Amino acid sequence: MTSTTSGRSPGMSTAIPPQLVSQPQGERNWSDWIPCCVLLEIRRSMRSSYFVLAYSLCNLLVLAVTMLPILLVSTSANWLDSDMMQLFCFISLSPFILVLPGSSLFALGKDMHTGAIHNLLATTHLGAWDVVFGKWLSKIVEAQLMLCTLLPYSVLYYYKYGGSPIGHLLGATSLLLFTGGLCAICMALSTIQSIVFRVILLPFLVVPAILTAGAIFRGASEVDRYGLLSAFAYLPLVFLYTVFFILIPLVWAACSCAPSR
Repeated sequence: MTSTTSGRSPGMSTAIPPQLVSQPQGERNWSDWIPCCVLLEIRRSMRSSYFVLAYSLCNLLVLAVTMLPILLVSTSANWLDSDMMQLFCFISLSPFILVLPGSSLFALGKDMHTGAIHNLLATTHLGAWDVVFGKWLSKIVEAQLMLCTLLPYSVLYYYKYGGSPIGHLLGATSLLLFTGGLCAICMALSTIQSIVFRVILLPFLVVPAILTAGAIFRGASEVDRYGLLSAFAYLPLVFLYTVFFILIPLVWAACSCAPSR
């Protein structure tokens, strides 16, 4: 009676399930390169109540502002045509400049106070930078999702009020950059235990970011007048904004979260 090295009869299949086969280093999926902390924070943020409420309320208000001039066709509603664009911009920008930075102001304080971050760093291979960057990137993903939902309304206003599509695209990119800076600043302030101290320091850090972002927005709006090459003159401002209002606050937050040696 013959025996096999695997301990099975020759007629039985010895195929290994595909999910148990280790993939070669050159055949890794794109999702394998995303840190698990980033995926966890994105999943948590998408399920949060504030994001669902802000996402739904923003779309409902923008839809109402878009349909109001169509429904009110009387002559007494002519004033709506001149003020709809400003109202549309205010409602559509409120999640980017209020909701997301406001939630970032409390992103790390509770976890640091309860010791959850320190336990996570002590029991896993994650570092403080991984945690902070994952939380910040989840805010950027939320901003991108909200921005994508506003694109159809932007197309309608483009056909109604005109403008350059490239200028609108640069403006949307500048808005994401501005939101990333506000979220990074608020996330760095969230490491401070006192909420009052956070509120006191907030204007001193946010006002320079607003002034720098305003200059970048101005460069995006000048594309309609001076062409695409005029936007390249503002690349140094984009670099300075990224370094001083995104990278440095994130490093500050990561150093505050890291356990003391």
